[in-house]
Order: sequence, then structure tokens, then C-alpha cells
Amino acid sequence: MRRMRWVLLCLVPILILGGTVQGGEQPVRLFDKEYDFWSCDWSPDGRYLALAGKTHSQPADKTRIWLSRNGSDKPILLTNTDYLSDDWPRWSPDGAHIAMSRKDLNNRRVCVWMKNIQTGVGYRLTKGPDDRQPSWSPDGRMLVFRRGLGTDRSSLVTIDVVKGTVTVLPLADGMFGEPFWGADGNIYYTRYQSIQRESKAGNKTYYVPETGGRLCWFNPSAGQGGQVLTEDFDQRMPVLSPDGQWLAFYGRRDQLGTSPSIPDPEQWALFVRGQITQNCTELLSNVALTGGAPSWSRDGKTIIIYSLRRIAPALWSYAIGEEPGK
Repeated sequence: MRRMRWVLLCLVPILILGGTVQGGEQPVRLFDKEYDFWSCDWSPDGRYLALAGKTHSQPADKTRIWLSRNGSDKPILLTNTDYLSDDWPRWSPDGAHIAMSRKDLNNRRVCVWMKNIQTGVGYRLTKGPDDRQPSWSPDGRMLVFRRGLGTDRSSLVTIDVVKGTVTVLPLADGMFGEPFWGADGNIYYTRYQSIQRESKAGNKTYYVPETGGRLCWFNPSAGQGGQVLTEDFDQRMPVLSPDGQWLAFYGRRDQLGTSPSIPDPEQWALFVRGQITQNCTELLSNVALTGGAPSWSRDGKTIIIYSLRRIAPALWSYAIGEEPGK
């Protein structure tokens, strides 16, 4: 812990990954083949990355939270408890804490934890047994997370990190995931539902029921919400840009208004939707759903995505420039 604290105090400001070039550049892999990382979050000052992953030779249960100055510096461990597997790191707005999902390997319970960066002290905030995917409110007082309720059912729950008060969001029964509390005060999330997928065999067309995602929002202050997109294609893992202008997410579509063929889970795409224009643009193909949600740099010019494009789980930095939708 002493070594980690010394490193954090001595780090100097860095350039944000990817520069300021417009979209269309090739994505750049972060870190070498020694590591398998699949989820990350930028610190509020844009200087550090919190990462979920492991060294390549270790089993999946050895997932830990790591810290790095940028995509090339050697990462250092932030968590390293033998019986806990860690995922989904999220920085608090003041940069003092990181929230995460932690699985107890002894009883398989998944709970939301918060870790103090300076002291290294961790706090378990929820009891589980299936609480995961935390996201901070803009003022840093609350977290929203997904609570599993059994097969095909879940809820979105907020917790006051000081008082411990827990509130279940008043959503209709269903299956929800990947909540993100945006700078505009809205909680964006994926609502999973049964959709009809088009499948062709020869001259015949079949429609196969599958679980698909739709992007939704809910404002806890106003008590109102709805669906983000009217376009009928599979959409998942929404993340709002720091300035509130762009909503990034993963999706798969052939044509607007039609159901696509059953997608290869490695061949999904990164999309952005303008919050003002409401235009939806595909930016980058070949992203994977088995990792974390896309992560915006704090200047909004770069997005980190998870991909298996070189037959290895890795994070990739993609520079999108000043106008992501152009």
C-alpha cells in the first residue's frame, strides 16, 4: 500500500489517450499481452485509469482492480484480496474513492464496495447476493447499481454512501443492467426484453426469440423516464459523455427499423447518439459484450472499448475527435 500511495503522489499530468484526431483512425490496444483487462474508468482529472482484469496466466477469479497513468505505463494493483474477485471500477466525482463489484469466492455473493484511494481502506456497501455495476451520482453522494432478483428479473437500486439508505427505482418489473448516472441527472440503463431475430436458411426466413436490449433513462428527482431510441435494434451499455452531449453505447443493426440477423457477440459496434440532434452514428465495429461498458475520456475526445479483435481480451483506445457524430 505504501508503494501505491507513493506512485499516486508522484504522478504528473499526462496527455489524454488518442489525441484530438477525428474518428476513423484505427483503435490502439492498451497494455501488452501480459494483461487481460476488460473494464475501466478514467479518474475525474483525466490522469489515471482504474482497470478490472488480471495477468494473462491467471484464472478469471483472480480479477483485480489496477491503476495506471496511461495506456502504456505498467499498471499497479489497487486490490489484492485472495477470496475476492473485483470488477466494474468507477471513480467518485472527487477522485477520493473507487466503487466496484466484488464477488466473494467462498459464498459467491456479489456486493458493491467502495475503496479509499489514499488509505486503501475498503467498505462493503451492500449485502448482495447479486449487486453489481455501480455508477456514481454527479454530486458523489449516491451510487446506482443493478440488483439481481433471480432468473430474468432485476432492479435498479440507489444507495446513499454515507447514510446507507437504499431506494429501489420505481421501474416496471423486468430485467435491467449497466446503469450509468449521467451529468444531466438522468440514469441511463439497458432494459432487456424478448425480441424477434431474423434468421435465414436457404429461401426461408425464420424469426427466433432472443433477449435483446433497449436503452432507457430515468430521472430520480423528477420520477420520470422513458426509452432513449425509437430505432428498433439491439442496444446495450449506455454511457453519457462528461459534457452531456453524446451517449455512447454498443449495438448491432443491419438497417433502421428492421431486426438484424443473429449477431456474432464479437462483432458488435460502438455507437454515439447526439443528445440534441438525436442522430445515431456507428463509429467502430468489432467490440465485445463480454467486457465492460465504453469509457469516455474526461475531455470527451476518446473512448475506450473492449474487444477480442486479436483473439485476446483487451481494451482499445479510439480517438473520436471534437464531433463524434460526424
